[in-house]
Amino acid sequence: MNYKIKVREEWCKGCDICVDLCPKNVFDKADKISNKGIVVVKVSREEDCIGCQICANHCPDMAITVTMEEVKEDVS
Repeated sequence: MNYKIKVREEWCKGCDICVDLCPKNVFDKADKISNKGIVVVKVSREEDCIGCQICANHCPDMAITVTMEEVKEDVS
């Protein structure tokens, strides 16, 4: 399984809880500032995500969603 992580930059307040709690170090600080003047987080290593949802469950602004995507295998 692969996991897709979405960070809603307009909701993120740059608290870094997700950066600190992710067991696979999926997140980093972004290289840009949001329209609110906040250095938000970015998903840097999505392929390392194990789908634990710690980031989404602890985000105080519900700015992160993690969804599961099935990997389609080529059967040719």
